[in-house]
Amino acid sequence: QRKWRLEHLETILILLKKKNQFSCGKDISRELHKYEQESGNYFTDDARRILKYFLTWYSNRLVRGKILEKIDKKISHSDRLDMLWEEKFLRKRGIYSLIECKYLSKILQIYAFSKINDKTQFYKKMHKIAENMTNQFFLISGLMPGIHHHMIIDSLTVHLVSVYHRITTGLKYHNPLLARIKTSYRNLFIISRAAAQPLIDYLGKPVSDDEIALLTTYFGSDIRVDQMDDNMQILVVCSSGIGTSQFMLMQLREKYPQLLFTGPFCMAEYL
Repeated sequence: QRKWRLEHLETILILLKKKNQFSCGKDISRELHKYEQESGNYFTDDARRILKYFLTWYSNRLVRGKILEKIDKKISHSDRLDMLWEEKFLRKRGIYSLIECKYLSKILQIYAFSKINDKTQFYKKMHKIAENMTNQFFLISGLMPGIHHHMIIDSLTVHLVSVYHRITTGLKYHNPLLARIKTSYRNLFIISRAAAQPLIDYLGKPVSDDEIALLTTYFGSDIRVDQMDDNMQILVVCSSGIGTSQFMLMQLREKYPQLLFTGPFCMAEYL
């Protein structure tokens, strides 16, 4: 039930909004902000909005006794170091379960980040995979990377963190742009699928076409186009930070090769 709710949350919120039947908990926004400060991982605007509603539903579910483990377990010292925020969140609701702590920790990482803590070993591993993937992409395609190549690798690394947790959790991502990308950017899609091999090898699991379509937008926005030297820099700002914003950036660079587009940035980065 939790998994189904996560996979269809956007649609559920649209339906509830039509009937004006949804609201989020008063403390959730403040708690999420605290999580970002403590972890160094900052969500995109869209991800933060979705998480507020999921955590509200999740909190109500826990209060009703719908927990993954009914026998209370003490959380070990080593686990507490990594899941201190999760432990506080659950304890505030009268829940003392290590399994719920681990579940909540995983959920918080499946949504898109605009920025993550780059000091962790996991980030460094994802960054290496992002580098290998982009190298593979340009080797196969014969194209040249754009002037913001290093920014794209950093951005792709942040994206791969969410991809990793979605796939290992078994959560299906539904990409609304899939059909359009496979039709309009067929060659890019095929090359992107081949370039994703380092990620597939690390996961030990296949990556869905929906996820490949997202990767295509990252690679597509990194292709070098001939630009004039005396142009002003145009910032691309989008609330989602992934998928749609990368797709928009890719289309802008393709349609206006003489202009210099940089991004995408979330609102906080822009301000």
